[in-house]
Amino acid sequence: MINKNDFRKWAKKHHNFMTPNIKKLFQHNNIFIELSEGFGIEHKKIYGISKIDFINNEFKTDIDSNLNKCFSSLRLAENHFLIVIAKIIK
Repeated sequence: MINKNDFRKWAKKHHNFMTPNIKKLFQHNNIFIELSEGFGIEHKKIYGISKIDFINNEFKTDIDSNLNKCFSSLRLAENHFLIVIAKIIK
């Protein structure tokens, strides 16, 4: 079974270019929710929430998901992270 360590190894090679630093990671079966941080175009700190699925032995970012979002506030990003988790485990 795939786990968070496998995801972190993959993420080091395939990091999000805007928010490459993983702050929090949640796993439910083969679904990963990542809260990451980085610097935006204006060199201000930003936070991103991404949903990544492990399907057919590959990690795939769910680019069509309305769950993926970017924030300028860690508090708002953490709140959205929890909302996404609640939607995934329902």
